[in-house]
Amino acid sequence: MKYSLIFFDELKSTNYFLSEKLKVDNSIGEGLVICADYQTQGRGQATNSWESERGKNLLFSLLLRPINIFASEQFLISQIVALSIKDVLETFLGQQISIKWPNDIYFQEKKIAGILIKNTLCGSTIKESIVGVGLNVNQEIFVSDAPNPISMKLIAQKEFDRRLVLEKILQRFEFYYKDLKEQKRLKIAEMYKDSLYRKTGFHLFENDEKGCFLGKIYDVLPTGQLVLVQKDNGQKMIFSFKEIRFCT
Repeated sequence: MKYSLIFFDELKSTNYFLSEKLKVDNSIGEGLVICADYQTQGRGQATNSWESERGKNLLFSLLLRPINIFASEQFLISQIVALSIKDVLETFLGQQISIKWPNDIYFQEKKIAGILIKNTLCGSTIKESIVGVGLNVNQEIFVSDAPNPISMKLIAQKEFDRRLVLEKILQRFEFYYKDLKEQKRLKIAEMYKDSLYRKTGFHLFENDEKGCFLGKIYDVLPTGQLVLVQKDNGQKMIFSFKEIRFCT
């Protein structure tokens, strides 16, 4: 894939900008990357906001036009993005990084990056994907009510070149995107599951209906749903995003 990078000092959000750009010209080829030093309305999952100090972090959106990816398999896009970021962070930091289901990137018990993907469907397949990424690079002080943010600088106690980090993420993404094009779905799914936060043993989870319970991650379905095994009865339970939460 040939990437085309456009940088802005400030945007409402990179995902919003790219989405609006596609409304004007839907012939834009995949590989367009929109980057901003600051977002006035940066978003996380659902209604969450994304705190980012101006000029300190990586905020970007990537346009994809995946071929022959069914709507029911769209979680594959999230998996390869998360794996790409995880791999690059481990290279730069020399520390183990994990993926908190479905697509938050964690160092130990703290969140270093988030992913927000908007897929447009055409029939049963994906027409285009806008992949938004927020990665804490050089920010040292966080003032929002986010419970557990951390940055590359806080981990390594040194500054990082944001442009270099971006280039390495895009390079690593190309590796996994090639696997996806070559139908290596099982390989991707297994690597994703092997990278999960709290992937082994029983941990406390919380569900609105069941309350808190001890469960163990058993699987992640192609739809992105999480399969847990309940400790007290061995029952398998399937949860969609926002239906289940880790208890701290």
